[in-house]
Amino acid sequence: MKKKLALTLAILLVVALFAACGSGNTETKTPTASDKPGDENPVITQDPDSPYNFAIGDYEVDDNGFPTGSYTYNLPLSTVEDEIFTYWTTCFTPQFIPEDGFGEMPYQAELRNRTGVNIEYVIVPSETRGENFSVMLNSDDLTDLVSQAMYFYPGSPKSAIEDEYFVNLYEYKDYMPNYMYQAVRFDDIDVYNTIFYDEETIFGFSAMIEEPMMGMNYCARGDWLDKLGIDPMNVKTYDDVYEMLTRFKNELDVEWPMEMFSTIELMGGMISAGYDTVLMVTDSALPTIKLVDGTPTFTLSQPEDYEAVEMLAKWYNEKLIDPSWTGATSTQVLTPQITTGVTGYVPFSPGEIAAYEAASTDPDARWDALPKVRKTEDQILKIGGKVMHFSYGSVNISANCENVPLAVTYCDYFYSPEGSFFASYGVQGHTWDYNEAGEIRLTDFVISNPDGLGAAWVMVMHGMNSLVDCGIEQHVRSYAYDGGERFLNMMKVTWADPTYSGEYDWPSSLKLTDEQSEELNAIQSDVITYINENFLSFIDGSKPLSEWDDYVRGATEIGLGKCQAIYQEAYDDFIAKTA
Repeated sequence: MKKKLALTLAILLVVALFAACGSGNTETKTPTASDKPGDENPVITQDPDSPYNFAIGDYEVDDNGFPTGSYTYNLPLSTVEDEIFTYWTTCFTPQFIPEDGFGEMPYQAELRNRTGVNIEYVIVPSETRGENFSVMLNSDDLTDLVSQAMYFYPGSPKSAIEDEYFVNLYEYKDYMPNYMYQAVRFDDIDVYNTIFYDEETIFGFSAMIEEPMMGMNYCARGDWLDKLGIDPMNVKTYDDVYEMLTRFKNELDVEWPMEMFSTIELMGGMISAGYDTVLMVTDSALPTIKLVDGTPTFTLSQPEDYEAVEMLAKWYNEKLIDPSWTGATSTQVLTPQITTGVTGYVPFSPGEIAAYEAASTDPDARWDALPKVRKTEDQILKIGGKVMHFSYGSVNISANCENVPLAVTYCDYFYSPEGSFFASYGVQGHTWDYNEAGEIRLTDFVISNPDGLGAAWVMVMHGMNSLVDCGIEQHVRSYAYDGGERFLNMMKVTWADPTYSGEYDWPSSLKLTDEQSEELNAIQSDVITYINENFLSFIDGSKPLSEWDDYVRGATEIGLGKCQAIYQEAYDDFIAKTA
């Protein structure tokens, strides 16, 4: 086999998942019944004596060959006991893996019992995945299943297939009715083009979310707001936030009222959407790209970015922002500040909050969700509010896999109704059960976890982890307990934005060509390094705002302008093809 040499690609996992670059530019069109029907779809059947319960030939398709609904598998999928798939992945809380190993935890063991598919988990620390992947690639030693391969592979999905590193799932589409159904289920071109790289290429299984919602945003200490007579739903503008923070500090003696992350934001627009930008700075990806009047425009370099940074620099100078923010890579890192009353304005995923409240030194501690902040109350947000059907996980099947049909079937199982439910909720009696009213409720092991993990993190350990795995996650699972509706409503009500225009959202259907990706890869590293080394300095004052224009000029000259030109070409081609 002719193979490309891999390059080391060090990527911070969670941050890179939000990056806007590195996708490619091959446009496809969602087939509908009005398109040309073509020939009759052939009926393909499997050997009735096969030890495998494949779906092929056992479901209905429409005139375009797409399944007409979800498929329920007969279990087990395999009765071959000595067949093993290796699966390269990670665990964000490895300290809680038992001595018997990841594969012997209740969910993983029951998954093996149900499907008959034996998985040997290769757990790699999240911070060293890029380096480890490069070693596997260079030695032609990829595991059968690889999580998030394209976050680490140095080329395009097309080249990864052509160079025989990974399997083109399109060639096995008849074995994956549930994933194929997702492509047309929503009548959404972005969903279709996420699943299909082009008309005859499906690179991997991407994790999906049932009932997508805004999953993370700022919350404030609700009990403190009560003391100050502030209605959390009235904290809508930057002026409102500033008043709240200063009153926390001056009237309640809060040491550091506000927390941020080392990337400023983990999800685009948590604090910056009101400035029509995304303040997310990583050492692994270009700034977020947005579409302004038909022009691809990188954030972190525009006048609106200056305004947002000027505001944060003012807050920092007034000691409203915790100076340790530069080392905060996740909310978990901020646990001491959150639980001891050092801070009162923190970005949360709602599934984390109950555990933080329970662990607080103040028995009255309560965290309330605040609306997405704006310049003015009636401002229509243009970026940072789009909810996606996809999460960040994915699974690719390597060319080293000796039984691709079974590997495909195994992955497709997690998109079936039964497979999605089991993957989402885990083992009945361990992580969930029915109450007297017949409602699903999480167990005490989840909501009062002995290791102190929040419900969301427990479910990631004891069920599907949509940050790395494939399948459809029913993310409402993390709120299936008495009182959980409060946290679910943070996403469904408080953070929901029916007026959101999405005017600046970059089309997720757009993909760069191989040539454009190669050109971008050749220049983006220097740009990323330059921005990462300079941008954050404007907030803590180590670089004066008077040098902003020089910073922008330097970013443009070092390659940001060329990167924008590549995206402009890609966007123009995209518009021409979809007109």
